[in-house]
Amino acid sequence: NAQNLGCNLFTDYDIFLSGTNVVNGCGGPVYSTDITVQLPKMRKMTGEEEKRICKLARASSTNQLGLSGQDKCRCYIQQQKIEPDEFNPGLYKVTGTAVLNFDSSIEPTEVSSSQAESIGKAVATIASDFVVAEALPQSEVPSLMPSEVPSTLPSVARNIPQPSSPPSSQPSSDPSSAPSKSQGPSSSPSLSLTPTSSTSPSLVPSMEPSTAPSVSVVPSISFEPTYGPTARKTFEEELHSRDIGYVGISGQFYEYKSTPGLYSVQGSGDDIWSTSDNFQYMYVESSGDATFTTLVEGFTADDPWAKGGIMIRDSLSRGSSHYSLFMTGSNGLRNQYRTCEGCPSNSVQTTSYNPSAVWLRVTKVGNVLSSYYRPTDSSNWYEFGSRLSIAGISNSGYYIGMAVTSHRDDDVAVLDVSNIQLSRMCSSDTITSLQCNQASNCEWGSVSGTCYNKGEAPYWEFGEPFGSILDSGSTVSSLGCTNDDTDNRATDGTTRKYVCEKESSSATTGLVIAPFHNRLSIANGMRVYASSSCPNCDPVSYIFEGRTNSTSDWDLIGQGDLPWKVTGNEGNNIEGLDILSSYQDGDSSLIYTEVSFLNDVYYLEYKLTWTDTRDSSSTRLEFAEVEIPGVLADKESMVSHTFAGSYSHSILDIGAAVSYFGGFHYDDNKQQLVDGTTNKFVLNRESHLNETSGVIVTPTHGKMSLVSSMRIYTPNNNPGADPTKYKIEGRYQSGSRVQHRMDDKCWELNPLDGNKVSLTTSCDDANPKQRFYMTSENEIRVNSLPDYCLEMRVIGVASVYFHPCNGGDIQKWQVDPSTEEIRSMYDNACLEDYGISDDYLWFNRCHGGMNQKFYMNDSFDSSLSSAWSDIAEGNLPWISEFDRNPLGLEIESTYESGDETYYYMEVVFYDNNSTYMDYKISFPELRDPNSLSVQFAEIELPGLILDHEEEGVSLAVQRKRTRTHTDFAGAIDISR
Repeated sequence: NAQNLGCNLFTDYDIFLSGTNVVNGCGGPVYSTDITVQLPKMRKMTGEEEKRICKLARASSTNQLGLSGQDKCRCYIQQQKIEPDEFNPGLYKVTGTAVLNFDSSIEPTEVSSSQAESIGKAVATIASDFVVAEALPQSEVPSLMPSEVPSTLPSVARNIPQPSSPPSSQPSSDPSSAPSKSQGPSSSPSLSLTPTSSTSPSLVPSMEPSTAPSVSVVPSISFEPTYGPTARKTFEEELHSRDIGYVGISGQFYEYKSTPGLYSVQGSGDDIWSTSDNFQYMYVESSGDATFTTLVEGFTADDPWAKGGIMIRDSLSRGSSHYSLFMTGSNGLRNQYRTCEGCPSNSVQTTSYNPSAVWLRVTKVGNVLSSYYRPTDSSNWYEFGSRLSIAGISNSGYYIGMAVTSHRDDDVAVLDVSNIQLSRMCSSDTITSLQCNQASNCEWGSVSGTCYNKGEAPYWEFGEPFGSILDSGSTVSSLGCTNDDTDNRATDGTTRKYVCEKESSSATTGLVIAPFHNRLSIANGMRVYASSSCPNCDPVSYIFEGRTNSTSDWDLIGQGDLPWKVTGNEGNNIEGLDILSSYQDGDSSLIYTEVSFLNDVYYLEYKLTWTDTRDSSSTRLEFAEVEIPGVLADKESMVSHTFAGSYSHSILDIGAAVSYFGGFHYDDNKQQLVDGTTNKFVLNRESHLNETSGVIVTPTHGKMSLVSSMRIYTPNNNPGADPTKYKIEGRYQSGSRVQHRMDDKCWELNPLDGNKVSLTTSCDDANPKQRFYMTSENEIRVNSLPDYCLEMRVIGVASVYFHPCNGGDIQKWQVDPSTEEIRSMYDNACLEDYGISDDYLWFNRCHGGMNQKFYMNDSFDSSLSSAWSDIAEGNLPWISEFDRNPLGLEIESTYESGDETYYYMEVVFYDNNSTYMDYKISFPELRDPNSLSVQFAEIELPGLILDHEEEGVSLAVQRKRTRTHTDFAGAIDISR
């Protein structure tokens, strides 16, 4: 005291015995100022360091205020607090409050709070530089506190939030960047950390927790930031509950449906006390260091010793060790604990505070447990009860949550709690992914395996990590060398080797790779797998670049030597093995070399340049596979639409009409293209090698459709005939009813009567057999049989019926709007309702009678809508020439997925929101450009088949829409 206090001393009685006397000290103004130092270790300032800091404070106050001696001011340090420095990982901020108490001869007007803060700032700087051992010198870093006098030079702003000075009287919804503090000691005592052996207890708490509490004069106030009580926070982890021990009435918990984040915990049981407990427990299982915080909004109980609050517990047995902070029925807050299994219980009460609602908090650091409370109208946390170590509550696993006992078996106590938060130090080196994900204030970066403060994880941490962002369907182009095989062997997921002959030994070679998934990606490294031969042909130096689109400049990602340039190649890999790797690790059963990239930029395409081979004179480049471990951006979403209908694995039904161009089909069964099996469809290209081949398909269901993707199943042989590029177009053709003017009967195709046309009174717009249209070639077709045309039968009995379209004149018709007649372009006869025994359509000479008059709407004329509109075009995902499907097997697919029993390619049309009736699929490039055929086992077009009532809306939209083609926006590689 003699060295620490400048003027009137406090007696032992005044300070330590009662703790309630009003002590005036020196009798003058009293000011408090924060003293903060940064340390590399988690420790408090020692007593000797406190004394030296106070000497500095007294000397500084004498100089700055012009006092006549240091005995005009006394000083002491209180309320030391340790917390990690969030701006300097690995350092700790140790903050204490320096209390300056001036002599009664000093008028309050002579000393201002700003002057006291200035003294504190100066003292903290000097203390950090010279007094506190290992402290980071503050003179070398910018201060967070403003100087008393403006600088003549501009300062450089640090990107650090500035703390406010005094705390607000109203709590904020977010934690403060700086702790608030009381201006004087509380009248309510708390416990010191250890009992002192001296006659006068120290004001400096021990670093080691006590096994038994002792009483201190000054209550401990936590300087941790507080959570706002106004907005209830929902606990994101699943909560469990059970009754522990024996209870008279089964307990329960639930979350109020009308108030998310507010929970009711209800329990009976005779007590939590003695050597065993009986109560209801709402909990989560956890591990590691943690802070559990909640707001008790109400506790309803009849018994004075009913208890409800936070409990951390080693096990779910009755006699488990535990540490708890409870509200009671009427006996105030209680800190209760049991230090070992089956041991007696202990209870500590350091204040008679008995609130109806209060914030509670229990912290666990190692095996040290402590408890705090905060009044609902305050921003200060007050330490309560005993801070002690319980070895039985292991860091490797424990339970934490809310416990309720009614203290009676025949009654239930109800605890209403909200804002449950389990928080941790997210930057801890030992935190696990489970602990990070469970913490309310943390979020786990799955890519790097790092735990971040919530909201601070970089965007790429939430991407999808892959062993290689180069999928097997990637488009790969060789540079500076000639590859007689397929370039895609460089990224096919196997050890089938990629070989490229360089133009000369000095030629720069490389690859340009466009991943087929068409998603932006972050490249974090590169692995190169050895081929089955020629170690001297290994690439050993590289330049790796990326770009955001096909026309942008290349950006450097990484360059240098591959590690095996120095270490050597340990051997060769067997040809044709599947490579099993992950984001973190390559395939350990194979030989590869690996480098990492410090890259967090998304790119769409990549360029890999090989600047040297192991033998610089070699003209041959050879390796098995290139992998680029990295992260994919989120998958693109399908464009939204408002159409109603049914999603189908393919809008092309088995009876769909198929025609073709750029070749001819040997087999009359063109439906092999859409028959739901692996039967092969072959389009012969002889005499058509300079043309683009393809097919036109019209579903027989007669409904408009919205296509989402295209799947192509490979045939049983001839991989050179596989298409490698595609273009898909659509056109609408909804058709119209054709009605008889005399009696309003409707045309209807009658397949059971030789495909004649009957006239019926049962008109139905949803019936594809009643929806007809005229093509630009003057053919009349029907939606239910789209590759058949209305034809005059002039041999034998005269009649009209639908026959496969052949382009002949007997299938050509004209509509005369003025007379409402439909005339044959073959002999100028008119269609009429025969109407003698059965109503059916036939032809006769034109005479102007009512039975030859028919009407329809604009949709009958396909010339209004026959132009093809682009849907998508691009590369089909690469698939191995060895991935073939056997003939004649049934394909079982869904809208979401193709039949993974077989090999297929799929492209997704993310941008398509247009509906069509017919589809035209072109194949501008094949694997072998000189192939005499194009072939595949099946084409599926997954999509939405519209309800008929939607088609009128869809058609109107189509006629008004001016749609420009956008490049294929993305795809899924499901080749296997």
